[in-house]
Amino acid sequence: MISALLVALIVVATFNGFDVASKTSADQRRHNQAAVLAAQSQEQLRSDPATALEALETAPHTYTQTLNGTTYTISESAKFINDSTQAKSCTAPGEVGKQNSSYLQVTSVVSWAALNTSRPKVEQSSIITPPTGSALEVDAVNGATPEEGVSGVGATVEYTGVESTQATTVEDTTGSNGCVAFGAIPATAATVKIKPPTGYVTPLDTFTVPSEAVTLAPNLTTHKEYTLNRGGAIRAKFTSSGNPVSGETFVAFNNKLSGSKFVLGSTAYGTPSEEHYAPLAGTFATTAETAFTTSPQTGNLFPYSSEVYSVYAGDCTSNNPTATSNPEGLKPTEVTVKPGETVPAEVVLVPVTLSVYTGKNTSSGLTSEALPVKITNTGCKEGTPNDATGPLYIHEQKLSGGHLEHQYQPFGSFSLCVYSAAKKQNYTVNYTNEKTAGSSRNILLGEGSISGEQTVESTGSSTPC
Repeated sequence: MISALLVALIVVATFNGFDVASKTSADQRRHNQAAVLAAQSQEQLRSDPATALEALETAPHTYTQTLNGTTYTISESAKFINDSTQAKSCTAPGEVGKQNSSYLQVTSVVSWAALNTSRPKVEQSSIITPPTGSALEVDAVNGATPEEGVSGVGATVEYTGVESTQATTVEDTTGSNGCVAFGAIPATAATVKIKPPTGYVTPLDTFTVPSEAVTLAPNLTTHKEYTLNRGGAIRAKFTSSGNPVSGETFVAFNNKLSGSKFVLGSTAYGTPSEEHYAPLAGTFATTAETAFTTSPQTGNLFPYSSEVYSVYAGDCTSNNPTATSNPEGLKPTEVTVKPGETVPAEVVLVPVTLSVYTGKNTSSGLTSEALPVKITNTGCKEGTPNDATGPLYIHEQKLSGGHLEHQYQPFGSFSLCVYSAAKKQNYTVNYTNEKTAGSSRNILLGEGSISGEQTVESTGSSTPC
């Protein structure tokens, strides 16, 4: 009995050993076959055209093949790298020796249903030089000193290959270095579209970047740089003789801006037109801000690190105190805008004392009518702020007790018109604010003479000013 038991144990162990050996042999055979399939895939990829290789970067190719009763799944993918050492695909801003050519790493991965989970899939990779094509590197920098890369910037490249009639579009996002490379482009021209992260602005104080045509050099990398940073804002406090007063608009001037080189801050804004903001007059407050976008709320000012914004009350550069005779030597406030922040600034307004009398002389008494008043900032008719919907130079209010309801105004030259519906007449006076003490003007509704200060126009209708 004991002998029989030993024989049975030996037989079972022997057959188990044969079974394990058989399974091991089958697994090794499948593994060897998978290696052959991976090698065949790599060989095929090396002969594929640039357009096919490029497609694998965004859409890996998967297919199956059956050998000796086993079905294998082969997955092919590709990614562009800087060189054969597999360094990162692009370099940080300011680094010397950015890539001059683009290499391609192609990878083939083979798996099968009975693959042992204890051992990895069969994978083979190789570095090849695309047979044809150019490369384009998109660099996004923040314009600061020292300059840093901006991550999260979407870049789309559209081109038509030299051997194709169909347009091809590839897209990617800048990484931590602020750059992204597109390789093996079989074309000599492409269109680049940039999508900044939410809340980022350009040096032109816009939230969008226009599409741009780029010429590509064959078999070399063309570099295209864009400057973007988180937008900031300025909140101005209106004062007169050091005390808070109510105002409407202010100017933020910067030499690095294009066009008119200034943006306008206001107490109120209308509906913008695409990228253009719409500052409004007619709302009086002790503070005003430059324009904001929403979601998230971010200012539209580019945060130049090497150039300050000059800030003063008014609608255009003609309201800069230094643009008048300014005997007191008053200068604008200078501030540095910071990314994602709202910085304060104090701007000076001056009082304008307007007295409107009922008769032909100043002894006739002040009018009690709330007559409409239109004030034209005469130096700002052509001064459209950067990215605004249009120039702003007309401000309207009304009389209160024969005086302006809101008397504080910027430096500069103005034309003030009071309209009387009862008399169907406009009464106009001109003046210049050059001192912090302001200026004074009188209007006689009885059409008396005030040393030539007053101009009276009979409208003959109900048309005001």
